[in-house]
Amino acid sequence: MRWIDWKASSQRIAGRMLLLALLGGLILGGAVGGWLVWALGHP
Repeated sequence: MRWIDWKASSQRIAGRMLLLALLGGLILGGAVGGWLVWALGHP
């Protein structure tokens, strides 16, 4: 029973970490993409 509880909580933590990583990657990707567009648009 405790093992199943631990597995469920670890899955929840992993899901939250994945969501945070995805959000961080999206923000970072948007910032890098915006900077690239700006750098190429203003030589």
